[in-house]
Amino acid sequence: MDTTFEYCLKNSLLGVGWRVPSLRNTNNWDEYFAAASKVHDNLQQCKYIKRWVREGDLVWTRDVAGQYYLARVKSDWEYWISPESVEMDIDVANIFRCEILPVDIDAVPGKVVACFRATRTMQEIAD
Repeated sequence: MDTTFEYCLKNSLLGVGWRVPSLRNTNNWDEYFAAASKVHDNLQQCKYIKRWVREGDLVWTRDVAGQYYLARVKSDWEYWISPESVEMDIDVANIFRCEILPVDIDAVPGKVVACFRATRTMQEIAD
């Protein structure tokens, strides 16, 4: 299993990168955005998580081997890095905490499978 995904499972979180070397853990979006805008050109994925991912939401994900997981979101956006993520160069810092459970492929809706595309980090899947 991919080291980054193992890290996410171990820490019960999902998210995206866009780390800021000068910033430590915070849930203050304005502080993060001001610092991140100085070092990153495109923060759209971070903005998406901040705006749309909420406690109670369900999020599908999968690992590099194709195993699907369903996560129930337990927190709103936060910027969080750990000593382990820095040491292992794991670029997952814009996160939401969640409970993540594996789902057998036969139980994954076809629409979910069809929506997994390499170019899409986060997207809504409508009924």
